[in-house]
Amino acid sequence: MKSGSAANRGIIKNSVIHSEQSRTRFVIVMLSFVAIYGIYRTVLPIVNSVAVGLFVFSVTLFMLLFEYRMLRVLVRCETMEQNEPHIFLRSLQLILECLYPIVLMVLLLAFTPVNPYLLLVSPAYILILILIAASVLRLRSDSTFLCGIFGTISYGVLVLYVVNHAGRDIESPFAIENYFVLVFLLLLTTGVSVYITRLMRQYLDLAVTEVETRRQHELVQKDLEIARGIQQSLLPGKDAKFSEYELAGFSRAALKTGGDYYDWQLLDNSHLILTIADATGHGIGPALMTTACRAYMRAILDRQKEPEVLMQKLNRLIHEDMPAGKFVTFALVDLDFNKHEVLFLSAGHAPHLLIRDRTGEVEKIGAQGIPLGISDHQDFDPPVIRQIEKNDILVMLSDGVFEVENKKGKKLGLVQLTDCILKKKHLPAVELVDEISVYLDNYLEGQLPGDDMTLVIIKRI
Repeated sequence: MKSGSAANRGIIKNSVIHSEQSRTRFVIVMLSFVAIYGIYRTVLPIVNSVAVGLFVFSVTLFMLLFEYRMLRVLVRCETMEQNEPHIFLRSLQLILECLYPIVLMVLLLAFTPVNPYLLLVSPAYILILILIAASVLRLRSDSTFLCGIFGTISYGVLVLYVVNHAGRDIESPFAIENYFVLVFLLLLTTGVSVYITRLMRQYLDLAVTEVETRRQHELVQKDLEIARGIQQSLLPGKDAKFSEYELAGFSRAALKTGGDYYDWQLLDNSHLILTIADATGHGIGPALMTTACRAYMRAILDRQKEPEVLMQKLNRLIHEDMPAGKFVTFALVDLDFNKHEVLFLSAGHAPHLLIRDRTGEVEKIGAQGIPLGISDHQDFDPPVIRQIEKNDILVMLSDGVFEVENKKGKKLGLVQLTDCILKKKHLPAVELVDEISVYLDNYLEGQLPGDDMTLVIIKRI
């Protein structure tokens, strides 16, 4: 795949070549009219001079053949992705086009008795103006400048020759100063054409940069969509049922990918391990950190089932990979189906909510240690152990859920979220999670969340 700068250069080169093709076609059409005029003057000569028409036709035919050859070279460069035309061809085309109107004037001056002052204001002068203006389509300010200066100097020399020699004994129909005004007009046209060329090239460069930026953005978005799909596929599912317990959860990233995750894994017929994590920040970096966290946890869980030892091993692994100043809050719950008992061990991830159905009491369970990844070794306070009674609900969540803000910038808060859960606590776990998700959407009022949101419900039935 081409790099961005190489791709940009290719687009600009093709745009310049395409523009030059258009300019060359325009010149061919213009020359065709001049050739027809040469044939016309050959048949109906001025003052019986057939040579004039033949000269005009011959010179114009030569120019037509050259321009047609140049057009074929330009087309080949675009369609076959060859290099740009050689500098010699470009230079030769520029010189011939600038000399062409002057050669016509000189031929008419040498072979017709027409007043030389009238030749200076003949249609050939208009050809010089048109060719200078058309040089803008080269999209090269240096070429436009050279075309204008060369044409102006050539015409200026011809004016001096007519004034001082060819027209010295002939009366001019206009004031002599007017011819030098025409020279100045060519010079002015050159300056304007150079300015327009630079503007067009700047706009071309900006347009190409914008296209490349959009293309890169689309590629990044496509990659992020793939990463999002992979991250979502690593979640255990929306709901599940084990023994007398219903589980349900959701994880919603603030961006395409997020720094939150949740997981559950059945160890045996009597134990279920639930984990939830929140890496600092949100986006692809935190997503990679939590993905690594999940992989490490699943890898060591088969060999070690002691919660404190699990957390210490996980912390060491995370610390080795974690960039400076970054960390992961992590919580582990060991649910014993036989004893109807849960064990909480949290590394900076709090609070958990334990909602008692019989009394309506809500217990907030805090953390037993600092987040993972800050130090290569850390100790934890003893885990919290609680009994789970029928219809009790355990809520595990990231801070992005209760810190969500509405359009006025007001945070939802843990109290208001708890009230929402209490009103719907009679529902099955999966329906309760859906109700909470809808409640959060309504609170956001159509906005995107400012942080990743993850929530897991465990309910004994």
